[in-house]
Amino acid sequence: MVFFNPRSELPTLAVALSVIALVVGLLATSAPAARFVFARHTSPAVTASAGAVPLFRMYFHGKTVPGHTNELRLTRIVILGTQPGEYVTAECEYCRGVTLNSLVAHGSKLVYPSVRLIMTTRSRLVIDVKKAGLIGRFKEYTLHPRLRSTRLVHQGCLAIGAYQRMSCSALGGVDQRIGSNTATTVPPSCPNNPCLAVSRTTGYQAGVGGLPNTSTVSQGGFIVSWQIALGAPTAEQISFFSANEGGSAEAGLAILRPQPRSGLTYKLIARSPMIQLQPYFGTATQFSLASALQVEPGDVIALSVPTWAPALALGFGNETSWRASRPSSGCTSTSIQTSQTQIGSLDQYFCLYQTAVLTYSATLSPSA
Repeated sequence: MVFFNPRSELPTLAVALSVIALVVGLLATSAPAARFVFARHTSPAVTASAGAVPLFRMYFHGKTVPGHTNELRLTRIVILGTQPGEYVTAECEYCRGVTLNSLVAHGSKLVYPSVRLIMTTRSRLVIDVKKAGLIGRFKEYTLHPRLRSTRLVHQGCLAIGAYQRMSCSALGGVDQRIGSNTATTVPPSCPNNPCLAVSRTTGYQAGVGGLPNTSTVSQGGFIVSWQIALGAPTAEQISFFSANEGGSAEAGLAILRPQPRSGLTYKLIARSPMIQLQPYFGTATQFSLASALQVEPGDVIALSVPTWAPALALGFGNETSWRASRPSSGCTSTSIQTSQTQIGSLDQYFCLYQTAVLTYSATLSPSA
């Protein structure tokens, strides 16, 4: 961690040991014509057993409407994971263009071609997949046309015999969030004073509010997206961090596997592409993965930051902490690059930081 202070360029030991931890991110994706995956939980008023509820995924192609940077024209919607005989219904509120009809799936893939649907930041697209007599499921999202990004809104089940939306069991077929549940209520520190940033390291949340292992995968599956909530540093703060922490802000996801009989040593088994973060300052954003990352029970989801990222939320107690891939002698220094980026490498996560939260999380699609 490093913090911006116009009177000092070096963090004190007291601050370095007292102001770091892990939050959860939400939202969106970037890159035109990319693959998007959406997750959601609804009101727990009705609960269904999700073990028998098959997953589905959806992605779309689209492009910005010429002359209208706040509008995105969807040209093709693809639903994966359907079963023969299922009905797929696509509804869009506050959209312009053609109405999307219900279609019947004849296999594991269903395509809405030549959609010609125009969406804005007010639009909400809901996909329902259901078969008579069985529990169905739905996904709902909004988007940011200018960034070609999606905002996570909801995922859940559909009641038998009706399109009543409800929550699914936490075990079985629905996507799961790996990380803390505080990101939506506690924003990252920047541009406040102090403005703290994660820098030149890979870190994971050790615990939040006495709840341990918030970054550990409990069942096998695939990481399909990751989320990060970012502070909004001032121009002066951005210039300071970029000059002192190796360049412009960027980060990515890292999948770590603990090594037996080697305390706090982890092997990097997979990682996502690095994302340039500055266009997303001041937002909570979800990045969909073009290639999902396979994980096993016990794997740890970490945030890899080769430069810096304004992704720290403050104000927690000592029972909230995160660990970084730094040697025991370097817990208070950010001058050495310690980010774990080489697949197959082993690093020790000795340094423990308390009272703050790393504001990221990941979406796990469990194995069937």
